[in-house]
Amino acid sequence: MSNIIQYSCSGSFDKTKNFLKDFFELAKIRFLLNEYGSKIVDELSAATPVRTGETAGSWSYEIVQNDKSITLNIKNSKMGDDGKTPVAILIQMGHGTRTGGYVPPIDYINPVVEPLFSELEEKLLGR
Repeated sequence: MSNIIQYSCSGSFDKTKNFLKDFFELAKIRFLLNEYGSKIVDELSAATPVRTGETAGSWSYEIVQNDKSITLNIKNSKMGDDGKTPVAILIQMGHGTRTGGYVPPIDYINPVVEPLFSELEEKLLGR
C-alpha cells in the first residue's frame, strides 16, 4: 500500500507581489538619489569659490529614510569662525565682516543644483 501526500494552497500572492514591487521601486529611488547626490557634491565642490579649498572639500550628502519618506540631504561641514554658520552659505548669501566691510554674495549653489534636481525629478517621475 502506498501513502499519498497531498497539499493544497489557496489564496494569492498579491501581498508578496506588492511588497516586492514597492521594494524594487524604493531600491530604484535610492540608486538615483545616490547617483545624483554624488553628482551634486562633485559639481558643488568644483563650483565653490576657492580661497583655502576647505569649503569646496567639505561637501557631502546623505540619504535619510523613514516609514513615510526618503530624503537626499546635501551638506557642507565647513563652519565659519562662530562655529555655527556654514561658510558655503556665507559665500552664497554674502556677509558682513568684523571690520565693518561687506563680502557680496556669489550665487554658485543654485546654478549647480537646479538643473540636477530637475533632471532627478524627471527620472523619478518617469518622464
